[in-house]
Amino acid sequence: MSFRLLLAVPLLLGLCSAQVQPVQSPHRPPSAAQIDGFRGPIQTSKYTVRQLEKDPRPQPKLPIRRAQKGWMAFDESGQVSDEGDLDLAGKVEHLVRRYYSGDGQLNTTEVIDGQKITRYGRETVKSPDGAVEYRNIVNGTLQAAVVARINEARTGGETTVADPNGKTIIRTRWEQDGRTQTVQSWGPNGKFVLHSQVTTDDDGNVIESGRFDETGRLVSTMSFYQGELTSFWQDPECNCTNTAAFLGKDGSTIFYSTDKAGTLYKEVQRHPGRSSNQELDQDELYDQNGELVEKIAYRYVRDEHGNWTTRTVSVLDLSTNEMVPVQEDTRELSYY
Repeated sequence: MSFRLLLAVPLLLGLCSAQVQPVQSPHRPPSAAQIDGFRGPIQTSKYTVRQLEKDPRPQPKLPIRRAQKGWMAFDESGQVSDEGDLDLAGKVEHLVRRYYSGDGQLNTTEVIDGQKITRYGRETVKSPDGAVEYRNIVNGTLQAAVVARINEARTGGETTVADPNGKTIIRTRWEQDGRTQTVQSWGPNGKFVLHSQVTTDDDGNVIESGRFDETGRLVSTMSFYQGELTSFWQDPECNCTNTAAFLGKDGSTIFYSTDKAGTLYKEVQRHPGRSSNQELDQDELYDQNGELVEKIAYRYVRDEHGNWTTRTVSVLDLSTNEMVPVQEDTRELSYY
């Protein structure tokens, strides 16, 4: 079962299927409905899936996009009040219910599974030294504490996640030096997790993405010019990955990534007319020779608000070079 956590800890390992959102005003953060791609005064969404044909890909690398939870209900501000899965009879199960404070901040979440109710809460404590501690509470018991610090110049900081006994689960440090940002993470007992470095140009476009081992030795690097890869190299023994993402001007999002074997892939997500990759028309994957290895197409039927009510997913069968419809998704939507 998955649901939105009360406190999001950044995932620093960069997934190729990550969604890229447009920049929002800091004074008006996006609502859950906007993040999920809904338009208009959405009230409820019921989402069902029907399989049409078997996926022709023997070992797919591109995941078929899933919509949101089977059942979702929103308040009038666009925040999720309820969400859950649907059983075969269409009944909501594993219900997650959220409660917000007067200023719109999520402060309590209930997970209802049959007769069992689990309550999640969060306490925020600010220290005189500027650190902020977030305490995650489950059924009245502390489960984890997250302490975030940032330096006065706002050019670096550190986040530490600890268990109820104060033992560190993960510690992450970041530093911004001009156009170069460095991130390092360590797990329990100081075990090395990640050391990455990204350099951007004056417009914020990535020009170099590197990964380092625990000794600081460069083990993977990708270089770019105006969003196009110019070179890459990866130590085949590093057991690591690397990734970089770009928003194209033609309504596309492009990911360059390497797998643990050092193979490079380029993913092109096409979403013309939409500034984020929340809803795709096509998703294409190319190998390092520029050959198309996978393709997924999404076709939508939309209502008067512009939200899709039917979505047909087709996958390229390389043996026949034909697109095969493999899935039909349906959403029943209501509005305020």
